[in-house]
Amino acid sequence: MMKKLLPFLLILCLAASFAMAEGGFNESMEEDMEVDYFTPAPTLEPGTTATPVVTEVPVTPVPAWFNPDATAVPQAEYTLPIDFSAGMKPWAQGLSTDGMSYEDPTISVVITKSRAYETDYWVADIRIADASQLRTAAASVAFADSKSAESIAQGAGAFDQPFVQKEALRISDNVNAVLALNGDSYGHLPTLGYQGYILRQGKLFFNSLNGKRDVLLIDEDGDFHGVPLAQSGAIGDTIEGKKIINSLCFGPILVDEGKVVPYTLPEDMAEYEGRRRMCIAQVSQLHYKVIGCMSNYRGNVGMTLGQFAEIVAGEGVRIAYNLDGGESSYIILCGKKINTVEIEGTRPLWDIIYFASALPD
Repeated sequence: MMKKLLPFLLILCLAASFAMAEGGFNESMEEDMEVDYFTPAPTLEPGTTATPVVTEVPVTPVPAWFNPDATAVPQAEYTLPIDFSAGMKPWAQGLSTDGMSYEDPTISVVITKSRAYETDYWVADIRIADASQLRTAAASVAFADSKSAESIAQGAGAFDQPFVQKEALRISDNVNAVLALNGDSYGHLPTLGYQGYILRQGKLFFNSLNGKRDVLLIDEDGDFHGVPLAQSGAIGDTIEGKKIINSLCFGPILVDEGKVVPYTLPEDMAEYEGRRRMCIAQVSQLHYKVIGCMSNYRGNVGMTLGQFAEIVAGEGVRIAYNLDGGESSYIILCGKKINTVEIEGTRPLWDIIYFASALPD
Protein backbone atom coordinates (compact mmCIF):
# COMPACT_ATOMS: atom_id res chain seq x y z
CA MET A 1 0.00 0.00 0.00
CA MET A 2 2.80 2.41 0.94
CA LYS A 3 4.56 1.63 -2.30
CA LYS A 4 1.44 2.68 -4.21
CA LEU A 5 1.09 5.93 -2.23
CA LEU A 6 4.77 6.90 -2.44
CA PRO A 7 4.61 8.55 -5.88
CA PHE A 8 1.64 10.67 -4.80
CA LEU A 9 3.44 11.71 -1.60
CA LEU A 10 6.51 12.73 -3.59
CA ILE A 11 4.37 14.84 -5.92
CA LEU A 12 2.70 16.57 -2.96
CA CYS A 13 6.08 17.29 -1.35
CA LEU A 14 7.48 18.76 -4.55
CA ALA A 15 4.40 20.92 -5.04
CA ALA A 16 4.63 22.21 -1.49
CA SER A 17 8.35 22.96 -1.89
CA PHE A 18 7.70 24.85 -5.14
CA ALA A 19 4.93 26.89 -3.55
CA MET A 20 7.17 27.84 -0.62
CA ALA A 21 10.01 28.74 -2.95
CA GLU A 22 7.72 30.83 -5.15
CA GLY A 23 6.29 32.60 -2.15
CA GLY A 24 9.78 33.35 -0.83
CA PHE A 25 10.88 34.58 -4.28
CA ASN A 26 7.90 36.87 -4.58
CA GLU A 27 8.42 38.22 -1.07
CA SER A 28 12.06 38.91 -1.90
CA MET A 29 11.08 40.68 -5.12
CA GLU A 30 8.52 42.79 -3.27
CA GLU A 31 11.13 43.78 -0.70
CA ASP A 32 13.65 44.82 -3.40
CA MET A 33 11.12 46.54 -5.65
CA GLU A 34 10.91 50.35 -5.29
CA VAL A 35 7.48 51.75 -6.09
CA ASP A 36 8.28 55.35 -7.01
CA TYR A 37 5.52 56.42 -9.33
CA PHE A 38 2.32 54.89 -7.93
CA THR A 39 0.47 55.59 -4.72
CA PRO A 40 -0.92 52.56 -2.80
CA ALA A 41 -4.56 51.69 -3.55
CA PRO A 42 -6.89 52.83 -0.76
CA THR A 43 -8.66 50.36 1.50
CA LEU A 44 -12.00 49.61 -0.12
CA GLU A 45 -15.40 48.84 1.32
CA PRO A 46 -16.86 45.44 0.35
CA GLY A 47 -18.54 45.58 -3.05
CA THR A 48 -16.70 48.72 -4.30
CA THR A 49 -14.31 48.91 -7.29
CA ALA A 50 -10.79 50.34 -7.06
CA THR A 51 -9.83 53.34 -9.22
CA PRO A 52 -6.04 53.39 -9.75
CA VAL A 53 -4.34 56.59 -8.56
CA VAL A 54 -1.11 57.36 -10.46
CA THR A 55 1.44 60.00 -9.49
CA GLU A 56 3.03 61.50 -12.60
CA VAL A 57 6.80 61.27 -12.98
CA PRO A 58 8.31 64.74 -12.44
CA VAL A 59 9.99 65.75 -15.71
CA THR A 60 11.82 68.98 -16.46
CA PRO A 61 9.89 70.68 -19.27
CA VAL A 62 11.66 70.36 -22.61
CA PRO A 63 11.14 73.19 -25.11
CA ALA A 64 8.98 72.08 -28.01
CA TRP A 65 11.49 73.54 -30.45
CA PHE A 66 14.49 71.70 -28.96
CA ASN A 67 15.38 68.99 -31.46
CA PRO A 68 18.94 68.63 -32.80
CA ASP A 69 17.58 67.34 -36.12
CA ALA A 70 14.81 69.91 -36.48
CA THR A 71 14.74 72.19 -39.50
CA ALA A 72 11.82 74.35 -38.41
CA VAL A 73 12.56 77.81 -37.02
CA PRO A 74 11.89 77.98 -33.25
CA GLN A 75 8.94 80.18 -32.28
CA ALA A 76 9.72 82.60 -29.45
CA GLU A 77 7.21 82.92 -26.65
CA TYR A 78 9.22 85.25 -24.44
CA THR A 79 11.68 88.07 -25.07
CA LEU A 80 14.04 90.24 -23.03
CA PRO A 81 14.54 94.00 -23.43
CA ILE A 82 17.49 95.16 -25.51
CA ASP A 83 19.25 97.03 -22.72
CA PHE A 84 21.69 96.25 -19.92
CA SER A 85 19.17 94.72 -17.54
CA ALA A 86 19.73 91.17 -16.32
CA GLY A 87 18.08 88.06 -17.70
CA MET A 88 15.45 86.11 -15.81
CA LYS A 89 16.68 83.92 -12.99
CA PRO A 90 17.41 80.34 -14.09
CA TRP A 91 15.15 77.54 -12.86
CA ALA A 92 16.69 75.57 -10.01
CA GLN A 93 15.11 72.42 -11.43
CA GLY A 94 16.47 73.21 -14.88
CA LEU A 95 20.05 72.28 -13.97
CA SER A 96 20.99 68.62 -14.40
CA THR A 97 22.36 66.62 -11.48
CA ASP A 98 25.82 66.47 -13.05
CA GLY A 99 25.84 70.25 -13.57
CA MET A 100 26.60 69.93 -17.29
CA SER A 101 23.23 70.85 -18.82
CA TYR A 102 20.28 73.16 -18.28
CA GLU A 103 16.80 73.38 -19.78
CA ASP A 104 13.70 75.51 -19.39
CA PRO A 105 11.00 76.43 -21.93
CA THR A 106 13.19 79.22 -23.38
CA ILE A 107 16.76 77.87 -23.41
CA SER A 108 18.68 74.60 -23.56
CA VAL A 109 22.39 74.13 -22.84
CA VAL A 110 24.31 70.86 -23.06
CA ILE A 111 28.04 70.76 -22.32
CA THR A 112 30.38 67.93 -23.30
CA LYS A 113 34.07 67.38 -22.64
CA SER A 114 36.43 65.81 -25.20
CA ARG A 115 40.14 65.57 -25.92
CA ALA A 116 42.30 66.23 -28.98
CA TYR A 117 45.89 67.27 -29.61
CA GLU A 118 46.72 66.04 -26.08
CA THR A 119 44.40 68.70 -24.69
CA ASP A 120 40.97 68.71 -23.04
CA TYR A 121 38.28 70.88 -24.57
CA TRP A 122 34.64 71.67 -23.82
CA VAL A 123 31.72 72.29 -26.16
CA ALA A 124 28.57 74.03 -24.96
CA ASP A 125 25.62 73.54 -27.32
CA ILE A 126 23.04 76.30 -26.81
CA ARG A 127 19.57 76.82 -28.25
CA ILE A 128 17.45 79.83 -27.35
CA ALA A 129 13.86 80.78 -28.10
CA ASP A 130 14.55 84.44 -28.90
CA ALA A 131 17.57 86.43 -30.06
CA SER A 132 17.29 88.80 -27.09
CA GLN A 133 18.56 85.99 -24.86
CA LEU A 134 22.06 86.35 -26.33
CA ARG A 135 23.42 89.31 -24.39
CA THR A 136 26.55 91.17 -23.29
CA ALA A 137 27.45 92.81 -19.99
CA ALA A 138 30.34 94.84 -18.66
CA ALA A 139 31.66 94.80 -15.12
CA SER A 140 30.82 98.50 -14.88
CA VAL A 141 27.15 97.72 -15.57
CA ALA A 142 26.78 94.67 -13.36
CA PHE A 143 28.25 96.56 -10.42
CA ALA A 144 27.07 100.12 -11.08
CA ASP A 145 25.35 100.33 -7.70
CA SER A 146 25.44 104.12 -7.70
CA LYS A 147 23.51 104.33 -10.97
CA SER A 148 19.78 103.93 -11.32
CA ALA A 149 18.31 100.99 -13.20
CA GLU A 150 17.00 103.43 -15.79
CA SER A 151 20.42 104.95 -16.48
CA ILE A 152 21.98 101.47 -16.73
CA ALA A 153 19.29 100.39 -19.21
CA GLN A 154 20.13 103.44 -21.31
CA GLY A 155 23.78 102.45 -21.32
CA ALA A 156 25.19 104.94 -18.84
CA GLY A 157 28.52 103.68 -17.56
CA ALA A 158 28.25 100.46 -19.55
CA PHE A 159 31.17 99.90 -21.91
CA ASP A 160 32.79 103.31 -21.53
CA GLN A 161 34.76 102.46 -18.37
CA PRO A 162 37.57 100.18 -19.57
CA PHE A 163 39.36 100.13 -16.23
CA VAL A 164 36.52 98.52 -14.25
CA GLN A 165 37.02 94.77 -13.76
CA LYS A 166 35.26 92.13 -11.65
CA GLU A 167 35.58 88.36 -11.34
CA ALA A 168 33.79 86.50 -14.12
CA LEU A 169 31.66 84.48 -11.70
CA ARG A 170 30.40 87.63 -10.00
CA ILE A 171 29.47 89.33 -13.27
CA SER A 172 27.70 86.17 -14.40
CA ASP A 173 25.71 85.92 -11.16
CA ASN A 174 24.70 89.57 -11.27
CA VAL A 175 23.08 89.27 -14.69
CA ASN A 176 21.45 85.86 -13.99
CA ALA A 177 23.40 84.17 -16.79
CA VAL A 178 22.50 80.59 -17.66
CA LEU A 179 25.71 80.23 -19.65
CA ALA A 180 28.44 82.86 -19.66
CA LEU A 181 31.84 83.20 -21.29
CA ASN A 182 34.49 85.85 -21.38
CA GLY A 183 33.97 88.69 -23.85
CA ASP A 184 36.46 90.43 -26.11
CA SER A 185 38.29 92.21 -23.26
CA TYR A 186 37.32 95.64 -24.55
CA GLY A 187 39.39 97.11 -21.72
CA HIS A 188 42.50 96.46 -23.85
CA LEU A 189 41.57 99.47 -25.98
CA PRO A 190 44.15 101.77 -24.37
CA THR A 191 46.93 99.28 -25.14
CA LEU A 192 45.69 99.00 -28.74
CA GLY A 193 45.96 102.72 -29.32
CA TYR A 194 42.20 103.07 -28.85
CA GLN A 195 41.47 101.17 -32.04
CA GLY A 196 38.36 99.02 -32.08
CA TYR A 197 34.59 98.86 -32.32
CA ILE A 198 32.27 98.55 -29.30
CA LEU A 199 28.54 98.20 -29.86
CA ARG A 200 26.70 96.45 -27.04
CA GLN A 201 23.00 95.81 -26.48
CA GLY A 202 22.17 98.15 -29.35
CA LYS A 203 24.27 101.09 -28.11
CA LEU A 204 27.46 102.26 -29.84
CA PHE A 205 30.25 103.23 -27.44
CA PHE A 206 33.34 103.34 -29.62
CA ASN A 207 34.09 103.36 -33.33
CA SER A 208 37.69 103.63 -34.44
CA LEU A 209 38.66 100.87 -36.86
CA ASN A 210 42.02 100.63 -38.59
CA GLY A 211 41.82 97.41 -40.61
CA LYS A 212 43.90 95.33 -38.20
CA ARG A 213 41.24 93.15 -36.57
CA ASP A 214 38.27 91.05 -37.66
CA VAL A 215 34.96 92.15 -36.15
CA LEU A 216 31.95 89.96 -35.37
CA LEU A 217 28.50 91.54 -35.64
CA ILE A 218 25.37 90.03 -34.09
CA ASP A 219 22.11 91.29 -35.57
CA GLU A 220 18.60 91.62 -34.13
CA ASP A 221 17.76 88.05 -35.20
CA GLY A 222 20.81 86.67 -33.39
CA ASP A 223 22.69 85.92 -36.62
CA PHE A 224 26.48 86.29 -36.83
CA HIS A 225 28.29 88.30 -39.51
CA GLY A 226 32.08 88.46 -39.81
CA VAL A 227 33.86 91.55 -41.10
CA PRO A 228 37.50 90.63 -41.92
CA LEU A 229 40.07 93.30 -41.08
CA ALA A 230 37.35 95.91 -40.67
CA GLN A 231 38.26 99.33 -42.00
CA SER A 232 37.05 102.69 -40.75
CA GLY A 233 33.52 103.32 -42.00
CA ALA A 234 32.95 99.66 -42.92
CA ILE A 235 30.25 99.12 -40.28
CA GLY A 236 26.94 100.96 -40.11
CA ASP A 237 23.82 100.64 -37.98
CA THR A 238 22.53 97.64 -39.90
CA ILE A 239 23.85 94.65 -41.81
CA GLU A 240 21.86 92.91 -44.53
CA GLY A 241 18.94 95.11 -43.54
CA LYS A 242 18.93 94.06 -39.88
CA LYS A 243 19.86 96.17 -36.87
CA ILE A 244 23.17 95.33 -35.19
CA ILE A 245 22.74 94.57 -31.48
CA ASN A 246 26.25 93.50 -30.41
CA SER A 247 29.77 93.54 -31.80
CA LEU A 248 32.97 91.79 -30.75
CA CYS A 249 36.39 93.10 -31.65
CA PHE A 250 39.12 90.55 -30.90
CA GLY A 251 39.27 87.81 -33.50
CA PRO A 252 40.17 86.43 -35.81
CA ILE A 253 37.28 84.77 -37.61
CA LEU A 254 38.15 81.05 -37.39
CA VAL A 255 35.40 79.46 -39.47
CA ASP A 256 33.16 80.89 -42.18
CA GLU A 257 30.54 78.94 -44.14
CA GLY A 258 31.65 75.84 -42.24
CA LYS A 259 35.31 75.98 -43.28
CA VAL A 260 38.52 77.16 -41.62
CA VAL A 261 39.47 80.47 -43.20
CA PRO A 262 42.90 82.13 -43.63
CA TYR A 263 43.47 84.81 -41.06
CA THR A 264 45.86 87.67 -40.38
CA LEU A 265 46.94 88.08 -36.77
CA PRO A 266 48.58 90.76 -34.68
CA GLU A 267 51.98 89.73 -33.32
CA ASP A 268 50.69 89.23 -29.76
CA MET A 269 48.22 86.43 -30.63
CA ALA A 270 50.65 83.50 -30.04
CA GLU A 271 49.32 81.63 -33.07
CA TYR A 272 51.78 78.74 -32.93
CA GLU A 273 51.95 78.27 -29.16
CA GLY A 274 49.88 75.78 -27.18
CA ARG A 275 47.42 78.00 -25.35
CA ARG A 276 44.06 78.04 -23.59
CA ARG A 277 41.57 79.30 -26.19
CA MET A 278 37.92 80.28 -26.49
CA CYS A 279 35.45 81.00 -29.27
CA ILE A 280 31.76 81.61 -29.88
CA ALA A 281 30.06 80.14 -32.94
CA GLN A 282 26.70 79.95 -34.67
CA VAL A 283 25.35 76.68 -36.07
CA SER A 284 21.99 77.89 -37.41
CA GLN A 285 19.23 80.28 -36.39
CA LEU A 286 19.19 80.63 -32.59
CA HIS A 287 21.57 77.68 -32.29
CA TYR A 288 25.10 78.38 -31.02
CA LYS A 289 28.21 76.71 -29.66
CA VAL A 290 30.82 77.92 -27.22
CA ILE A 291 34.10 76.03 -27.41
CA GLY A 292 37.11 76.33 -25.14
CA CYS A 293 40.30 74.31 -24.66
CA MET A 294 42.74 73.85 -21.79
CA SER A 295 46.25 75.31 -21.60
CA ASN A 296 49.54 73.49 -20.97
CA TYR A 297 48.53 72.43 -17.48
CA ARG A 298 48.19 69.04 -15.74
CA GLY A 299 48.51 66.65 -18.65
CA ASN A 300 47.49 69.14 -21.34
CA VAL A 301 49.68 70.92 -23.87
CA GLY A 302 47.21 73.55 -25.11
CA MET A 303 46.30 74.14 -28.75
CA THR A 304 47.75 76.30 -31.46
CA LEU A 305 45.23 78.57 -33.13
CA GLY A 306 45.23 76.34 -36.21
CA GLN A 307 44.51 73.20 -34.16
CA PHE A 308 41.75 75.00 -32.31
CA ALA A 309 40.18 76.18 -35.58
CA GLU A 310 40.13 72.59 -36.89
CA ILE A 311 38.38 71.38 -33.72
CA VAL A 312 35.82 74.19 -34.02
CA ALA A 313 35.12 73.50 -37.70
CA GLY A 314 34.57 69.84 -36.84
CA GLU A 315 31.67 70.88 -34.60
CA GLY A 316 29.54 71.70 -37.64
CA VAL A 317 29.34 75.44 -37.07
CA ARG A 318 28.57 77.97 -39.80
CA ILE A 319 30.74 80.77 -38.41
CA ALA A 320 33.10 80.95 -35.43
CA TYR A 321 34.94 83.85 -33.85
CA ASN A 322 38.02 83.69 -31.60
CA LEU A 323 37.93 85.48 -28.24
CA ASP A 324 40.47 86.35 -25.59
CA GLY A 325 42.21 83.21 -24.32
CA GLY A 326 44.71 82.36 -21.61
CA GLU A 327 43.65 82.88 -18.02
CA SER A 328 40.78 85.13 -19.12
CA SER A 329 38.80 82.35 -20.85
CA TYR A 330 35.90 80.84 -18.93
CA ILE A 331 32.75 78.81 -19.51
CA ILE A 332 30.28 79.26 -16.65
CA LEU A 333 26.97 77.39 -16.31
CA CYS A 334 24.47 78.62 -13.71
CA GLY A 335 27.20 80.15 -11.56
CA LYS A 336 29.60 77.19 -11.79
CA LYS A 337 32.88 77.28 -13.68
CA ILE A 338 33.06 74.38 -16.14
CA ASN A 339 36.57 74.62 -17.57
CA THR A 340 39.70 74.76 -15.40
CA VAL A 341 37.77 73.63 -12.33
CA GLU A 342 41.03 72.67 -10.64
CA ILE A 343 42.04 76.35 -10.56
CA GLU A 344 40.17 78.22 -7.85
CA GLY A 345 38.27 81.40 -8.59
CA THR A 346 38.12 83.37 -11.81
CA ARG A 347 40.26 86.17 -13.16
CA PRO A 348 38.80 89.69 -13.14
CA LEU A 349 37.29 90.57 -16.52
CA TRP A 350 36.01 93.69 -18.20
CA ASP A 351 33.04 92.00 -19.86
CA ILE A 352 31.17 88.79 -20.59
CA ILE A 353 28.91 87.34 -23.28
CA TYR A 354 25.99 85.39 -21.87
CA PHE A 355 22.83 83.45 -22.67
CA ALA A 356 19.87 84.11 -20.39
CA SER A 357 16.52 82.57 -19.64
CA ALA A 358 13.47 84.55 -20.74
CA LEU A 359 11.07 82.60 -18.56
CA PRO A 360 9.22 84.93 -16.15
CA ASP A 361 9.48 84.22 -12.44
